[in-house]
Amino acid sequence: DTCARAGCHAGPTASAGLDLAGGPAATYTALVDAAVTKAEAGQTVRVVAGDASASYLNVVLTDATNPSGLMPLGGQPIPDCQSAAVASWINAGAAQ
Repeated sequence: DTCARAGCHAGPTASAGLDLAGGPAATYTALVDAAVTKAEAGQTVRVVAGDASASYLNVVLTDATNPSGLMPLGGQPIPDCQSAAVASWINAGAAQ
């Protein structure tokens, strides 16, 4: 929701082709087991259910050394507690 509200991942011109403004079900489908548009930092899937370390979403939220940069790009990184919550959700199986 934060990524869509910021405008980066919303609508037909969404960054990286990742539109997160379509509601919870569409967002889940766009993230879980979905391929990234370009393989970076060794990651090829946006969210690998049960494995945050293999999930591109976790990398772009927590690893400032990744080639894409820390998200949100050009903005303040999300608080550690939020990125930790995302990693916990992924590690717990990324339930819808």
